Amino acid sequence: MFFIISMNIEISDDIKGKYTEKVLIDNLDTMTKHDVSDLSKYFHPKTKEEAITYKWNYKYFNTLPIIKIDDTPIMNNIINPNINIDKDVEMIKPYEWKHVNMKYDNIDGITLFMNKNYNDKNNSKFGMIFTNNYLSWVCDYGLLAMSNGKIGAVLLYNITNTQLYKKSHNMSNVKHICIHKKLREKQIFSRIVDKHIYEMQTMYNIKLGSFVTPVYIPTPVSKLSYYYRPINYDGLCKTEFIVVDESKNAKKIDSEIYEVFGTKQANVKQITDKNQMNKLLELYDEYKDKYNIYDNYDLDTFTKVFNNEYLKVYGIYEDDNIVDFYTMYEYDMINLIDNEKTIKTSMMYIYTSNITTPLMIFKNAIISAKKNGMDMIMCNDTCENIDVLYDNLSRFTKGKNGSYVNFYNWANTEMLPNQLFKF
Repeated sequence: MFFIISMNIEISDDIKGKYTEKVLIDNLDTMTKHDVSDLSKYFHPKTKEEAITYKWNYKYFNTLPIIKIDDTPIMNNIINPNINIDKDVEMIKPYEWKHVNMKYDNIDGITLFMNKNYNDKNNSKFGMIFTNNYLSWVCDYGLLAMSNGKIGAVLLYNITNTQLYKKSHNMSNVKHICIHKKLREKQIFSRIVDKHIYEMQTMYNIKLGSFVTPVYIPTPVSKLSYYYRPINYDGLCKTEFIVVDESKNAKKIDSEIYEVFGTKQANVKQITDKNQMNKLLELYDEYKDKYNIYDNYDLDTFTKVFNNEYLKVYGIYEDDNIVDFYTMYEYDMINLIDNEKTIKTSMMYIYTSNITTPLMIFKNAIISAKKNGMDMIMCNDTCENIDVLYDNLSRFTKGKNGSYVNFYNWANTEMLPNQLFKF
């Protein structure tokens, strides 16, 4: 997923006048006084209703082939099959474009840049700690704006063959965009996105794309919610991620919660053998047809995604045969106010449920995360996750923030998250 950091959005005059004294911040929870000559510095709509209420002008996004806020798609199809962008995009001087292969080039500078500029303690108390291993796994390529060896902006992406209902399409999937904190009013966001669009068409003949944002951009295909399941209550209390009644013992609660599932797994083994990837791909191909949108893999691409140092892959066995598998990736979240407090997080990624029930898959995943020393496990509500998330035994809690799935140059009727085997 990626998070839009800075956008060129105009505020209508009546909003500027009406809300000079009070500006809604973040999730409309906090009221404060500001000069709202540029309201977009402080607030961006997180729902369609907010966008309509505050007459939001999506100036830049209205120039793109995406579903506009007043449109309601009735068919799933390419918006403009003949789109042709033949003009290259120049970067604001003194910055120049640079291309990076995230798998093979040195990305130390990108990781450092992301950790310094991506998270904003004014919007969230916790943020992800980026590592080379994570970035090189989730992204294949990077487009950078650089000057004198210093990064001003990055756009990180990969290219997939994605099934959109009955047809497959090559797509660019933007995973992260990050603009230097001092450059977020320089129209760099629109330039780096336009440059990426231009290169996808001229270099790869790719005219479709996907991106995920934490704020409302017309018009998303689906809204995702995120859920977390504490494993180490004591640790989460110490980092101030959760608050437990002082009259209770956090470690005792931790033990009681964990005992709901117990500690005995099914016949589960971590898979690191490259020779097992063919079997896992067969299970993936068997399972994916339950959904309307998913990625297609050949064996080589599947192996690169699922057999590496970063992603943890677990097979569920019956006798000596793998019947299903689940995958998770691990990262640290940091308290942005107190940087010494971190949370070891395990994120559910792709799984198959051909024979094993989703609840049993999650039970085993929670135990795997516990064994790996994680403080909590997280997931969204795609796939068949909702069956587990609403089950009282699983003890997942819905987070405050969600995200929106968007397409570039693809019109799609609104979908429930459980129709997605992606994102």
